[in-house]
Amino acid sequence: MTHLVRDGVRLEFEESGAGEAVILHHALTSDRSAWRANGVAQTLSATGFRCVLVDAAGHGDSEVAQNTARSSLAARVADVIAIADRLSISRFGFVGYSMGAWVGTGLLAKHPMRLSHLVLTGWDPLKGARLFTDRVNEQERRREFLELAGLITAHAPVSARRLSGFADTYMELFRDILAFPVRAKDVEGILLACGIEDPYFENAKRAARMSGAKFQPLAGDHLQAFHSPDLARIICSWLSDAR
Repeated sequence: MTHLVRDGVRLEFEESGAGEAVILHHALTSDRSAWRANGVAQTLSATGFRCVLVDAAGHGDSEVAQNTARSSLAARVADVIAIADRLSISRFGFVGYSMGAWVGTGLLAKHPMRLSHLVLTGWDPLKGARLFTDRVNEQERRREFLELAGLITAHAPVSARRLSGFADTYMELFRDILAFPVRAKDVEGILLACGIEDPYFENAKRAARMSGAKFQPLAGDHLQAFHSPDLARIICSWLSDAR
């Protein structure tokens, strides 16, 4: 495991495998171990990819930021670029799930020349998290999320400070939505994948059609799709064919 400090926050990450670099970015409240739990990291490493698994700021072994601005899309994109630079990776594939896919849209907008391929899974590139809840009031949204996050992390409770950081990021998922597609022509290939029972499904499919990206439906809802036994195979097959 390796780390760096950017803007006062210690970020942890690790590598496995050798070959073309692929950065894997997890969902909100999750951490880098999720990519091993669902088999994506092992499958990519065994197929000749250099996998970089990151713990986003406030997640896993990375530190929780004191400043709420560190939860913004710009800050999280800058974290990914800093990790790539530390590892001397000039161009990389990027795979993001949910919040991780949100970060992927930021990379596409701000650093398209750093991306070789982009996989956005479990995300609505058109409306962000707005279809995830019918709450309009920001305080109600935050309260609803904190209740959900408490249930999600019940098996491994986190500190109140970390939980508050999750909520700060959740609120950003409604505010910082970039136009899609953005400079998609600079990236060799884009894959969008989403669970058929995910509220993001129809907009993900629509975004793929608008941008000329490949779209792949997955079984299950927002959480189930990430653990689908097909996900690792689909991502690995697509990235391998795109090389």
